[in-house]
Amino acid sequence: MALAAACSDGQAASQPNSSDTHRVSAPVDSAVPLAGRVTDAANILDEEFELALSERLDRFEEVTKHQMVVVTVSSLEGRDVTDFTRDLANGWGIGRKDHNDGVVVLVAPNERKTRIAVGSGLEAAIPDSACQAIIENRMLPRFRKGEFAEGIEAGVDALIDELGRHS
Repeated sequence: MALAAACSDGQAASQPNSSDTHRVSAPVDSAVPLAGRVTDAANILDEEFELALSERLDRFEEVTKHQMVVVTVSSLEGRDVTDFTRDLANGWGIGRKDHNDGVVVLVAPNERKTRIAVGSGLEAAIPDSACQAIIENRMLPRFRKGEFAEGIEAGVDALIDELGRHS
């Protein structure tokens, strides 16, 4: 699956995911191990929220076949947020190989960065301008108040709404 970095001009390399089915499996040589539909490596989310969001993302995938994951990281390791998110998404193999329909929402609270990476198969439904608007209008206002769970939830809600309009 090739993930293009939404909200920028970056392009991802192709991803060696051999099956057409969704996989949420551990990445090879990834900076952050994939823990499921929600990977809270920055430890900013409570378990109840993680579980509820994971279940929601699972239902979303069952209905749409599109795979979306949320990841928080404690550090971008000095890397650009666009490259970090793209490489993480491609390393994890998010989305179906022949559809390129994965979405990754990344939050790096210590660097005050967030990113939405959208697979090339969903770029028409969620263009860069939509990703940018979701980040700026739905997520960042909550993040600025320290409300990370609420900001992530608002971002996921908006992404699901966008995809629903184009289904």
